[in-house]
Amino acid sequence: MLVVKNLEKSYGKVDVLKKISFNISRGQKIALVGYNGSGKSTILNTISGNLQAKTGTVTKSPNIRIGNLIQETNQMSENISIFNYLQSAGNGIEERDDIYNLAVKFNFDPENINNLISKLSPGEKTRLILASFAIKNINTLILDEPTNHLDLDALDALSKVLENFNGSLLLVSHDRDFIQKVNLNKIYTINEDGNFKEILNYLDYIKNSEKRASKLIRTL
Repeated sequence: MLVVKNLEKSYGKVDVLKKISFNISRGQKIALVGYNGSGKSTILNTISGNLQAKTGTVTKSPNIRIGNLIQETNQMSENISIFNYLQSAGNGIEERDDIYNLAVKFNFDPENINNLISKLSPGEKTRLILASFAIKNINTLILDEPTNHLDLDALDALSKVLENFNGSLLLVSHDRDFIQKVNLNKIYTINEDGNFKEILNYLDYIKNSEKRASKLIRTL
């Protein structure tokens, strides 16, 4: 679905990414972990097309349909109704009954489907976006620190969707519980010297990270 090869990115004279290479197969779920500022979000933004790489390539399958939860949240208009939002996701070709059925599937009351998005809670907005992704047949999800932006209702909705999601996933998160709930195929990290490598045992990685953190605190 996606091939990243020798990706490099700099901000001024600071090299953030150094020859990052990995790929995501259909249905594969991958997480990127590491310290703040290591370049994880930069990778996602480069893949999404929001940033231009210094060198390297991002090759996408012709069949890939990416859904970026945070990006969609930021671009969401709050002055339209739930129904109109879902209708526009299908370019207006969805039948009215199909939209109502989808809304019910994502726990919306049919009587409130004409309410404005501005009246929704963060959790309800997330469920609405996930419903729109279903209409668009999104087959690859990009999640950038979702637990930082979502309330408990939204996280619950997201967790349930991921349990039944058959597509591919690229996740950036510091939330250990959330990472362990998602059935991941691979976890990668970018360490302090910019090297990109696969984590073979996540629990060992956590323990070693805690040891390094404790040592740093004692030093300070």
